[in-house]
Amino acid sequence: MAEGLKNLNKVILIGRLTHTPELKYTPKGAAVTRFCIAVNTRRRNKIEETLFIDVVAWNKLAEFCAQYFKKGKGIYVEGSLTMHKWQSKEDNSQRTKIEVLAEKISFLDSLGAIDENSEHGKNAGAADNVQPLTAAENSGDIVDGEEEDIPF
Repeated sequence: MAEGLKNLNKVILIGRLTHTPELKYTPKGAAVTRFCIAVNTRRRNKIEETLFIDVVAWNKLAEFCAQYFKKGKGIYVEGSLTMHKWQSKEDNSQRTKIEVLAEKISFLDSLGAIDENSEHGKNAGAADNVQPLTAAENSGDIVDGEEEDIPF
């Protein structure tokens, strides 16, 4: 194994949105949206299983998701895994949650009608007309501790 590949945290998922992403802002003004995608997988015994994966997107990527994605639409997500730990208020037990921090998001199927006043133009009717947004194009990084300011 190459020296540079001792650790890798990369996730690529294709699925369908379980709900329409809702855009929110932290007290510091960073855009954030959390959503869930349903990913179907088939096991060796040929039984299909659906996994529900939580995803978080920040800044322009969050705004992109909230503007163009709707419940049931196909979505491609590329990112990394993050883990949150907290103490339960009910029984004071340690809780953890793993989610995908989105770095790139793309459409998988047609958008249908897009708002004609959108910045992508009046003839934007299919996924080909709206370019995917990546974390490199996303203005601003997540500030340390910013996730604690999430209003949900």
